[in-house]
Amino acid sequence: MRPTAHEYTREARTEVVHEDFRARALTLLDQNTQHVIRGETMYRFAAPTSDAAVNMYRIPPLQWTGWDSQLHAIVFAACGDVSRATDELRSIFANQREDGFIPHVSFWETRNLPSWAYLESPGLFRWVPGRERPTGTANIQPPLLAQAVERVWKESHEDAALLTEWLFPLAKYYRWLAEHRDPDGDGLISVLSQNETGLDYSPAYDSVIGYRLNDAEKKLHRGSRNVRRQNKWLFRHNPRWIYRFKETHVEDVLVNSIYIKNLAIVARLARIAGETALETWAADHVSRATFALLTKSYDAHAGVFWNLAGKHERPVRVKTIISLMPLIIDDLPRNIADELVAHLTNPEEFWTPYPVPSTARSEPAFVADSIVDGVLRIWRGPLSMNTNWYLVHALRQHGYVDVADSIAEKSRELVRRSGFNEFYNPNTGEPCGADQFGWATLVADM
Repeated sequence: MRPTAHEYTREARTEVVHEDFRARALTLLDQNTQHVIRGETMYRFAAPTSDAAVNMYRIPPLQWTGWDSQLHAIVFAACGDVSRATDELRSIFANQREDGFIPHVSFWETRNLPSWAYLESPGLFRWVPGRERPTGTANIQPPLLAQAVERVWKESHEDAALLTEWLFPLAKYYRWLAEHRDPDGDGLISVLSQNETGLDYSPAYDSVIGYRLNDAEKKLHRGSRNVRRQNKWLFRHNPRWIYRFKETHVEDVLVNSIYIKNLAIVARLARIAGETALETWAADHVSRATFALLTKSYDAHAGVFWNLAGKHERPVRVKTIISLMPLIIDDLPRNIADELVAHLTNPEEFWTPYPVPSTARSEPAFVADSIVDGVLRIWRGPLSMNTNWYLVHALRQHGYVDVADSIAEKSRELVRRSGFNEFYNPNTGEPCGADQFGWATLVADM
């Protein structure tokens, strides 16, 4: 029996709020779900959005197996639907290559693909008769798959069969990243284009693609697209060639923070499964990558982390959400965490009326609605629930509970006002980007 209104404790009130958001989250993800039959097996996965205005997400059946689908699995698990969360993960692993690679978009159907899918897929030509068609892009996205696996496994009451099913495909994925995306062997992985970070038009990449503020709008889009064209046409998405001949690859702080956190999870799951060799491998890579991030990317004078561009690891000194993401690392030194939180809670930088903006508002590139010359170019100011979700959990883990609670409550306020949106204006709270967006359901797990 529920308590009456005047008997509610803070914890009871919070649980009722969470129940409401969980119900709404499941409704949206079910609405966005697609079904595909391969052989005798039916696969289910949630598309990023069902917003009719966003064509790139509506062309079925494409699965955004990067952080979208992995975050959906986490939300399903957090909302108590372990069966649906399990289906989401199985659909991701169904498109894993033999060498361990998982594309950021899987092509369940290879006919009538949009031009961007062709641009980001392996091979030089569109579809040559007699040759096998690609089943996904050649790109990665932030590697949070271990986090999704662990969350679903825990919510399944630690089902041993699920851990057995997923541990080695999971290990193959992170081994592929370590072997193919760490050209200098320092432990940090590199992205071949900014699209692999999921932060498509973040100003942290402006100098990498040759864009300057106040250039014509087309130059921002053109610079990003040219990197992908060169990766495709000149280098066939081959990481070794791109690392050797180009300077547009980047050791991205957000991507590596997620990589480090997830390698630690691989080590933890391996220990539970009694796989000592895998545990040792993952733990060693956690140590190496963390050391490299702290010694190469952290700027002690500025008190933030910078991306490192090209072979010479040029620091890209632009304050964005990327600069704060090492907060998610479990063993981040306390003094560095304090510095990052000082920036986070600075009203001149990241502590906006609705935190946390994707770009510090002290930056000249900050645009509250991400509209550049009349066109939406995402991640240049608006906040997103996926990075808010990461920071809320990280802040609580490091003991900054009040800051975490404030971000979580502001996030819930936005969803109450405007529904599940891709982005929100950090000054006004107005929605930006696509509506009915799956990763915004993470508010149910804050």
